[in-house]
Amino acid sequence: MDTVVMSQLFTQASQPRRGGGTEKFVDSMINFRRKYPDSLEDVPETNRRAAISNLKNLNNNNKWQAIGRLIIQMCNEDRGGRLFEFSHAILSLLNVLSDQNEIESLTLRVIKFLMDVLTKADVSVPNFFGLYNDLIIQLENISKRGLIDLVEYVSVELREANQLNERSQEDEMDIENARAKSNDVPKTFNQRWKDFVSALVSKIRTLEEIEYNDDIMSGENASDQIIFDWLKITEDVSAFELLSDIASASSSTTCIDRFCDEVISVEIGVDTLSDEIEMEKKRRAIMTWKSIILTTKTEKEKLGRLWNGVICAWEIGEAEEKSKMENRKISEHLEKCLIVGQKVLANNVESAKKFLTFIRTDKYRILSSELGLSLALVQCGLDRNDAAADMKKHCKNCGE
Repeated sequence: MDTVVMSQLFTQASQPRRGGGTEKFVDSMINFRRKYPDSLEDVPETNRRAAISNLKNLNNNNKWQAIGRLIIQMCNEDRGGRLFEFSHAILSLLNVLSDQNEIESLTLRVIKFLMDVLTKADVSVPNFFGLYNDLIIQLENISKRGLIDLVEYVSVELREANQLNERSQEDEMDIENARAKSNDVPKTFNQRWKDFVSALVSKIRTLEEIEYNDDIMSGENASDQIIFDWLKITEDVSAFELLSDIASASSSTTCIDRFCDEVISVEIGVDTLSDEIEMEKKRRAIMTWKSIILTTKTEKEKLGRLWNGVICAWEIGEAEEKSKMENRKISEHLEKCLIVGQKVLANNVESAKKFLTFIRTDKYRILSSELGLSLALVQCGLDRNDAAADMKKHCKNCGE
């Protein structure tokens, strides 16, 4: 019976219909592992061949897409129960394969699959612990080339998220765009995803050397460079926050300091002579909210530089200010910066105090900065600590 179920069910797996071939395949893999929980030594030869056949079938991308859609549906009901059992079953059965390259290839597929699903589905803590434990075990056996393959997959994830965010901001009246968006499954970068990515970076950090971007470097230097590249790539606020957490925890802000010096300080301004002025303004906004987030991750002496760069990047002249007041509008892309700024000022005392220092010492520059003035008004509305009360006093003095 096992032979029939496991060797034939994938013929019906193209559609993730509940009760259809894909669900039966998932359950058959789980049940097969339950039947042989401790060892594969006692598996009958016919069933062993069926297991090998179906593991090989999992090298098909279309199969994984159908399984992924179904598993996400299942997570709404069991919060990752069958996700864990299914992925655990596959990883546990890999020893029936004789080719080490096949084993690693399928291992990487499972890990990528889990990374993707964790951004799209709700997984409970117990089920996630099971997934995470399997990840740690598998990372020990993956080659250096395999680890870099996972790094490249994370880069692809971040770029795809940028594209999804870009499409979501386009005109809702565009019919073709609306059709494309209807097929997109939104990603939410979360703590579960961060834990997987952090485990990958930590594993690379332990290596004596590894090749990354055509250079041979130490595992420590490679992991810092990888995080640095991810910080540059992502345009998703949640992903950037999580990656900056990993950076600050793993490299004592070295990676973050380099990002501030080599990226933010160079790219936060707007080149008014550029032929791509809208792209310049978009980049300014991205560098702005990244800077604000990093005020919570870097050393105190860097806080002033970051806040100074943010304030100066949004300085406006009298004519532009008058135009905005008459039209009752703020600059494009400013809203996301204000949302991030409000969160930081409300939850990080050191960053809020440093911003308050600018109100005290350079209030006229704050008043001539669209973002600076907006954040000053935001700070006036906060009453969570003494710094906020002090801010209100200085704002009052500014008005006088």
